[in-house]
Amino acid sequence: MIVQPVLVVAAALFSLGIYGILVRRNAVMVLLSIAAAEVGIGLAIVLMLFRNRQTANINEFDLMKW
Repeated sequence: MIVQPVLVVAAALFSLGIYGILVRRNAVMVLLSIAAAEVGIGLAIVLMLFRNRQTANINEFDLMKW
């Protein structure tokens, strides 16, 4: 699986979210921008977990537990 395009999409979503937070004055648009930034971060985390564990099974992800 080629990782770079997915990470570019995650970075773009995060950047658009941060841009929206800084520029928008409408509360709804700010909340949507925060959601886009969260999706970008979540996508990057899931992709890195998939690369390290070679599985998409959510029950096997105990890496982030204390």
